[in-house]
This record gives sequence, C-alpha cells and structure tokens, in this order.
Amino acid sequence: MMWGDVLTKPGYGDIIDQLPKDILINDWRYDPASEYPSVGFYQSHGFPVLGCTWYNPRNIFAFSSFAARSGIQGMMQTTWTGWKTEQETLRDCPEQVYAYILSAAWAWNPTRPTLDMLSYRADCVFDRLWDGGGAKTCPDFSVIRLDRHCNISRIDSGRAIGWLGIGRGNDLREMPEGLVEMEGTPFMILPAKLTAPSAIMLGGKALPGSFPKRVDDIEVGPSWLRSTSSTDARLAWTAASKWVSTWFTTPTARQSISI
Repeated sequence: MMWGDVLTKPGYGDIIDQLPKDILINDWRYDPASEYPSVGFYQSHGFPVLGCTWYNPRNIFAFSSFAARSGIQGMMQTTWTGWKTEQETLRDCPEQVYAYILSAAWAWNPTRPTLDMLSYRADCVFDRLWDGGGAKTCPDFSVIRLDRHCNISRIDSGRAIGWLGIGRGNDLREMPEGLVEMEGTPFMILPAKLTAPSAIMLGGKALPGSFPKRVDDIEVGPSWLRSTSSTDARLAWTAASKWVSTWFTTPTARQSISI
C-alpha cells in the first residue's frame, strides 16, 4: 500500500511500471470534482486503487460516486490532525472526525442520498455514537442554498477586487471554513479563494451599482423565499457561510431566514 500523490507528477512516468502490481494505491484527492483522472491513470497501469477523501462533504460524495462507477477497490477516509489525542482532535478538528459519518454512508451507498437531501447532521450522529447514545438532540434544519447566488470572493487582493476591495485585513479571510455552528445554527462556509465566489454582495449607496439590490428565488426546503432586498445586508455575511459550497440553514418548522 502506498500514497498515490507522487507517481502522477512529471518525471515519474517511467518509474511506475517498475513497481509490483500488487501495491494498493491510496489515491488521495481532497477537492470536489466531477471526475478524478488519477484513478484511471493507476488502473491503466494495472494497480488496484483506493479513493481517499478528507473532510469536504462534496468531495466525499463526488469521489465515492466516481469510485463506484470506476469499479475500484473501495474508499478510505483520512484525517490530518498531527499528534493530537482523541480529545484534542475533537476539540480542534471536529469537522475531520464528523466526516467519518458521511464517508461511511457514501462508501456503502455512493449515490444516495445526495448531499442536499441528507436527513441528518453528521455531527449529531457522531456525538450520539461517541457518547454511547447520549442525550444530545439536534434541531431539524432544512438547507437554504445560497452558493448558487454568490457573486464575490470573501477575500481581497492587490490583483483583483473581492469583498470590500480595500485590502487584506479588511476582508473575511479569517472566517473558519467548512461546517461551523453559530448560536446553534449550522453554516457551510465556502473556501476563501479569489477565483471562486463565496459571498453575496448586495448593492447600495456605498457599493458599486453593478451589485444587485436583491436576490430572487432562494430555495428554502420545499418552498421558496421569493426575494431579499438590500435591507437584508446581513445575508452578505451569512452567505459567506463545512460540508463546503455555501449552505445556510434554518429550522424546518419556521421555513424562514433567521439571522
């Protein structure tokens, strides 16, 4: 068994066929994608392959589905937490531990449910199992997808305008990435990348006219929030909201945005 991150790099092409073909390649790919070409690369050279994921739920779902279609040996869930104890890992890197719930589910059933149709929260399931059926109860939430409406990065750069356009230290790059709970409500915070919108910016007196003053057709569970106006400017903050892909969630019973 060996990690598969080196042999696909330039300069190693004539080495791979010198390796015994009974080596199981752990092909770790941690970003969501529709296809993972490295799997086919190793298969074409006669190696059995395990797909390896980290804590990004979209990556776990996408790679598990692709692995099933490709007929590889299976999936492996990884963590990278250094030399931490179990309690330190749960305290400092909970998103990596909770990911085992999703990886187990999608390794066995790689195409269902889809990420948007999950009927449970991975952190709640893990906590109940970890505590031996403890009393922690999670409220019911439905997903409000804001990622489809994101129109700006949450970080600034000298090369491009993001967030407020006034430079590092005045943007949202320090927001934690991934699944984050704020006052009891889970948020999926998108990665801070200049090349990928991760927030909704609404126009107003202090912002360029190119930004919209409202966002229409935000899906809220089985119903729709028809629009939101610039008076709801706090959406620009919550839209910047692990397992992602921005999600904004609210209790099912209310079917309305609560900030």
